[in-house]
Amino acid sequence: MLEGLRRLRVVLEPGHAETADLSFDLTFDGVVPATEETPQRLRRLERVVMDTSRFVQTGRWAGTLTVDGRTRQVDPGTWLGNRDRSWGVRPVGEPEPPGRTAHEGMPGFFWIYSVMQFDDDTIVTIVQEDDHGRRLVEEAVRIRPGAEPEWLGRPEHRLVFAPGTRNVTGATLTFHRPGCEAVTVECELLVPNLLGIGTGYGLEQDWRHGMWQGELVVQALRRDVREIDPALLMFCPTDHLARFRIAGSDTVGTGLFEVAVIGPHRQYGFTGFADPHPAHDNDRATSDQ
Repeated sequence: MLEGLRRLRVVLEPGHAETADLSFDLTFDGVVPATEETPQRLRRLERVVMDTSRFVQTGRWAGTLTVDGRTRQVDPGTWLGNRDRSWGVRPVGEPEPPGRTAHEGMPGFFWIYSVMQFDDDTIVTIVQEDDHGRRLVEEAVRIRPGAEPEWLGRPEHRLVFAPGTRNVTGATLTFHRPGCEAVTVECELLVPNLLGIGTGYGLEQDWRHGMWQGELVVQALRRDVREIDPALLMFCPTDHLARFRIAGSDTVGTGLFEVAVIGPHRQYGFTGFADPHPAHDNDRATSDQ
């Protein structure tokens, strides 16, 4: 940490046998204040399974990044990004015995987390719903330097899926604040990153967040996306590099669009965990709003 809640340096030294194809020396410089998000609380079967807080911040990156022997200069004029940190209780580490959950079944998970960085401000959107569309968590705020976060209203979503899959290929977010004209953001999804593969989010049972691996363990994993079982993608949150356009204006930004549609969700026609999106139903979500 170079400056609390402002500047951060992260380094991966070259030469380690497990990470020989990757090294970096990068510095993050925040452009908006680190802002605490709405706490995320969830009870299941009379137990608290999630009670977390998190802050988010957008900024610029500088330094060097080396992949497969090729070094790239990271120019803060073009390398934008965001970071978030969470703390509290969440289902991580070694899984508990299934017990009663084996009888009740696994719940679904619908999630949108988007961080949009524009020239003068940042918009952060969070939506978590159950299969009926009832909100468990929601947030939509605009963050500016030197100002309190501005509430944008209730966020609504329209996702577009690749036919016959659950892969999200586009999205529209609309913010409704009483007494104000709705604000609509078109989300162009550019590059997907499979957050559930090799990151500790649960698909690899031997490597999960908070799971004891031993002293100073360093590992690397490289996967060819074309060889990943398509069935796994139905249980895999995806982080998209995205371009955002505010409708009715020339305002364009870039950032993160994270999405997961796991299990049943009535609005998009999913009734279970293994059914893909109906090829003819991408327009139906618009009328459901």
